[in-house]
Amino acid sequence: MAILESLFQRDRDLIGKADQHYQKGELHRAAELYLKAKSYEQAADVFAKLGQLDEAVDILRQSGRTLKAAELLDAYGEYKGPNGAIVLYEEAGEHRKAAEACLRMQMFVRAGRNFEQAEIFRRAAESYSRAGEMERALQAWKKEIAELRRRREQKRELALDGEIRELELLCAEILESLGRGGEAAQLLRQHGLAERAAALFGQAGLWAEAAEAFLTINRPKEAFEAIEKAESPDPSLRAEIYLRSAKHAEAASLFENLGRHEEAAEAFERIEAWAQAAAEWEKADAPERAALLYARVGRHLDAGITSGAPR
Repeated sequence: MAILESLFQRDRDLIGKADQHYQKGELHRAAELYLKAKSYEQAADVFAKLGQLDEAVDILRQSGRTLKAAELLDAYGEYKGPNGAIVLYEEAGEHRKAAEACLRMQMFVRAGRNFEQAEIFRRAAESYSRAGEMERALQAWKKEIAELRRRREQKRELALDGEIRELELLCAEILESLGRGGEAAQLLRQHGLAERAAALFGQAGLWAEAAEAFLTINRPKEAFEAIEKAESPDPSLRAEIYLRSAKHAEAASLFENLGRHEEAAEAFERIEAWAQAAAEWEKADAPERAALLYARVGRHLDAGITSGAPR
C-alpha cells in the first residue's frame, strides 16, 4: 500500500513539474514529464501543439485511447490514411463519428457503410444516394422503413404512417430508376396508386398484375387487353375481367369451371342461357330460382323436381 502511495505521489509531483514547464512555454520538457507520469492525454496534447502529431497519436493508441487519438486527428483535420481519424474512429467502434468524418471528405460510400454500422439508416441511405449507389441506398431505406414499422408497432406511434408511406414511395422511384418496374408497381399499388402501378406492370411485362390494377380503378377495357397478354393468368381474375367487360358467355364458362355457381348462373342469365343458368342455380342451392328458369324454357318436370313439388 505504501509503495502504491509513493508511486501516486511521484506521478503527482511529475505532473506538477510538467505544469510549471508548460506555463513557462517549455513544451518539450512538459510533454516528457507528462508522459513519464503516465498522464497520456496531456502528453499527447502537448506533442500535438509542438507539431508532433504522429507522436501524440502513438502515445494515445499505445495507452489504449484509440478514440481520443481519433478525436485528436479529427481536430487537426487529419482524416485519411491508415492512421487517420476515420480509421481510428472505426477501430474504436465509433461509426457515427467515422461517418461524419467521411462526409467532410466527401467519401460518401464509406460514410454510408459507417452509418449503417451505427444503425442510422436514413443517413446511410442519403450518403449512398449522394454517391449514386442507388441499390445500396434502396437497401438502407428498407432498413429505415423496417425500423419505423417496429417503432409504430411497439410504441403505437401512428403518426409514423405518413413517413412510412413517403419512404416507400421513394423506394418505388428508386426501383423504377433501377429498371425494376414490377417491384416499384407493387409498392405503388399498396399505396393506392393503381393507375401508375398498372402502367409499370405493363412495362415490366407483368400483364396479369397490370390487369388487376386496371380493374381496381374500373378500367375494364385496359384490364381485358392486359389479361389477354398474360401467360396462364388466374382463372378467377380472368372471369372477373370478362364479366366487367360484358363478355358474359366467357365469364359464365369460367365461373362454371371454377365451381362458383351463383356467379356462373348470373352470367348465364345475362346471355339468356336460361337452362344453363337454372342448372347453376340448382348447384348453388337456390331451387326456387332454378325452378323459375326451368319453367321458362318449358322444362316443367325439372322445375317441379327442383322446387320439391310432387310429380
